[in-house]
Amino acid sequence: MRTKNLFSGLLMLALSTSAFAQLTTTHVANSTDTTTAGEKPTVVTVGARIPFATESSTPIWQLQAQGVLASQSVWKWQITNGPGGTTFYAADGVSALTPATNDLGVEDLTGLGFVKDSAISIDFQNVGTLDLWVTERTVSNISGITGCEGDIEHLSVQVVNAPTVAFNDADRIMGGCGADAAPNNDIPLTVSGNGYFSAPASGGGLRITYKIDYTNLAGVTTPEVPTTTVNDGDEITTGWAQFSVNNGPTNIVIPFNISNGNFGTYTVTLEAVTDEVSRKTLDAVPGYDTQGLPVVAQRTLKIYALPTPNTQPIKHIQNIGW
Repeated sequence: MRTKNLFSGLLMLALSTSAFAQLTTTHVANSTDTTTAGEKPTVVTVGARIPFATESSTPIWQLQAQGVLASQSVWKWQITNGPGGTTFYAADGVSALTPATNDLGVEDLTGLGFVKDSAISIDFQNVGTLDLWVTERTVSNISGITGCEGDIEHLSVQVVNAPTVAFNDADRIMGGCGADAAPNNDIPLTVSGNGYFSAPASGGGLRITYKIDYTNLAGVTTPEVPTTTVNDGDEITTGWAQFSVNNGPTNIVIPFNISNGNFGTYTVTLEAVTDEVSRKTLDAVPGYDTQGLPVVAQRTLKIYALPTPNTQPIKHIQNIGW
């Protein structure tokens, strides 16, 4: 599940690199790259639009500088063995690719499937594993000489589901008498998602953002736990392996305890859920971190801490009729 730069040309995209060395981030989508023997596929979240890039090598640049070859090569990008639902775009993630025609050198490449784009973006709309291929072809500037088509470079890409979180409580109501004195009031959740890629201590893995508001007996509401993010391997534990993907429903808890005597209502609100893959590949999509939440009406859970009645002394009141 490691990722490195696709080819050295990826550096030419001036992508910004996040704190996690294994994945890089842009605000179009996440960059991904080639794998070597023994490595796992590049992993992206379904719905992401991802930039990829390649470049020519030094001998080609030298002949281009001499005018023997046209000023740039052309490329053929292809996807095979995939689940479908993929669309190619230019590097900006919006424009179409530019077909190679007869305007570079002395050759006419119209209709041969080559494009001028060495940097592209791909939209991934279905879960599954696919193969991305690219071939470089030079364009001759010398009449009677044709350019050369290179070998095929291959990258395996795995498209995975986005993470989800929901309360693991049918009516989302907990507590009752003595809840304040209970050993804990841990918040029960069911999550799905993809295992951590960076060390949890570095903030990798599943992240859940939540808050808890406390309404006291006088009806005054204050933040008990301000908006807080917990992550797998630290405050929560899924048990997922480091490189596991598409993990199914897993029951976890967020630790929480009510102080003795703090009676009232505690409202837990889920605000966001991400895993490392979704943070790196969907960061340009507004609201991507709320897509895995339940519907709005099911994003809150109530914990009631009810006081035990302090039965008062019996009083003799005035006799009836006196």
